Amino acid sequence: MKRYFFKKPCMEWNTKGKAEKTNSLFDDNQLSKGKNNNQNIVINKINQRMKDYQQKVNELRAELIFSIISLLKEHGLKELEFSDDLEDLCYVVWFDNKGNAYDSPVRKVSFDTNGICLNVQDEDSGFSASLSNFDIACQNLDWLCDIYYNISDTLSNRIIMES
Repeated sequence: MKRYFFKKPCMEWNTKGKAEKTNSLFDDNQLSKGKNNNQNIVINKINQRMKDYQQKVNELRAELIFSIISLLKEHGLKELEFSDDLEDLCYVVWFDNKGNAYDSPVRKVSFDTNGICLNVQDEDSGFSASLSNFDIACQNLDWLCDIYYNISDTLSNRIIMES
């Protein structure tokens, strides 16, 4: 039986004729028999909303990545290395080939035809990796925003130093 979602607790009559609180689940049998047509409508609306939200998240992610690449291109850069002097250096979670998780700062950002690439290095072990578009670090909206701000701050500091 597939479970879709819980309804709010409601009152139902038990076999003895007394009301009791229950949490009703919608299951495939009820849905396939055409019962609870209102429940089908609610489920379809929820599924459509989730598709809409996912589409919005994907569009926002693509916009952030495009902004990162555009910012680098505007300054004639293919890659940019971050210094430790940044106030809010972006930390991302990533995994090695053995499934070990690391929480490390992004040391360098670059781009190619597939999107952005992040170079990270674990501060404790010194283990480093190059993360591509399919890694979680390149998918998280908060981290992408932080990376954009790190690029912007680094480029602003360069302009100030050159002046």
